Amino acid sequence: MSALVLGQGGGQAATWPGPHWARAAPQDEGLDPAGLAEAAAYLEFAAPDDGASELVIIRHGRVVWTGPRADARHPVWSCTKTFTSTVLGLLVDEGKCSLEDLAVRYIPELDDEYPAYGAITLRHLATMTSGYEGTVRDITSEREWGDPMGYLLPRPPLAEPGARWQYDDHGVHILGAILTGVAGESLADVFRQHVADPIGMNDWDWGVCGEHAGVTLSNASGVHGTGISTTALDMARFGLLYLRRGRWGDQQLLSGSWVDEATTNQVSRDIEYANWDARGRYGFFWFTNGVMADGARPWPSAPSGGYSSHGACANFCTVVPEWDMVIVRMGTTPIGNVAETDSIWGTFLGKVGASVKREIGDRAAANAALRGSKGEMPEDNELCFTCHANFREETLAKTHLSAGVACAMCHGISYEHMNDETSHTKPDVLFGRAEVTEFCSRCHEEHKGPDKVDAFLAEWKGRTRPNGRLIVQQAMCTDCHGEHAILRVPVMGAGAG
Repeated sequence: MSALVLGQGGGQAATWPGPHWARAAPQDEGLDPAGLAEAAAYLEFAAPDDGASELVIIRHGRVVWTGPRADARHPVWSCTKTFTSTVLGLLVDEGKCSLEDLAVRYIPELDDEYPAYGAITLRHLATMTSGYEGTVRDITSEREWGDPMGYLLPRPPLAEPGARWQYDDHGVHILGAILTGVAGESLADVFRQHVADPIGMNDWDWGVCGEHAGVTLSNASGVHGTGISTTALDMARFGLLYLRRGRWGDQQLLSGSWVDEATTNQVSRDIEYANWDARGRYGFFWFTNGVMADGARPWPSAPSGGYSSHGACANFCTVVPEWDMVIVRMGTTPIGNVAETDSIWGTFLGKVGASVKREIGDRAAANAALRGSKGEMPEDNELCFTCHANFREETLAKTHLSAGVACAMCHGISYEHMNDETSHTKPDVLFGRAEVTEFCSRCHEEHKGPDKVDAFLAEWKGRTRPNGRLIVQQAMCTDCHGEHAILRVPVMGAGAG
């Protein structure tokens, strides 16, 4: 049984699972089943030990794909870090701390020996830009990175706060100790009360690494696999909470503004880096699909708004708002180094995306067939830009193309239109002003609900958007998201008089 709330996405209503997930056939949620099968088969090939056995795909709040071991519970390693940053968000929302708070406010002795640590903020700790280095001690075969409690004992700085991005667990444990002190209870207890119980996440545990000020310290980083343990189906609930911007049914568990900030890049591409480079794509322990220092996106075939919780052994919880989708893949066997794993995941996301794009493209193809248009569906907009050059730099067109949606997927193949130099032949599909919002909501269902539209109109009626339009009752999507107006090209033979 699932809960429905009007106006929060997913068709007529957003869907959240009850005690059990609602399930749907891929094609009923706008996906190509063969495309999803191809994506799963790729994981079986690229990660043969665990493959897609713990793969779960959620579309519009419903399960459309599950592997046979989707209910297997085990550690998710560094995915734990996003649970820690979620607790940070809860405490920030409650006004108990701030991202700009200095760490020494909560751990006064932190800078006793190394004054540079006096400038570390909670923001630095949440983005791995603190420059902090703790003590590695008591290394054993089970704890090859040492006792996490040693991480709370400062060593000389790696860098000045804010000057370098460096993936490291030590600062995460400093943050965990601070949050534990702020809350007066363990991270696990905070998460259980405010997130896990309300979203029905029941098959999970958060391991302990010691005590701080008499309170149990949950393993904030997941090092040694003693952080969060859960199942793919429960991990998907966590992802769905983020997809819905912190909302679960009629409860706002985590502020939407926190979700937005945590899952967008917070690390400048201009600072230094060490061990590996996530500049331009790192939020509050979430990996984003942002533009990296080399100008590329890590998952080029996925939408720019996607983001992932990522742990060792290719444990991923990926949220793709543009597809209204959560994708969880879990496993217990490494499949390569960080770069190799990220590449495999990017290829997989591209294959999942193809199943979404085919469905969108099929609509346009059907419209084209009704109009008698013939030709191959273009994969980019270059032919369109020949005449409609103003769309090349338009935000609306660029955003859609980054998600793999070319002009033809909305306006049809328009073969005759593209070959008509007189500009008299119209494309297969054109939209009147009253039709735009309804068409856009076919894919952007999160904006379809009447309460959202009413709230928008109440806020903006009588005001002027950046495009110069006055918002009235007939407001439409492009009033906010771009003019998207055709600049007609001169008809052949029509001179300048």
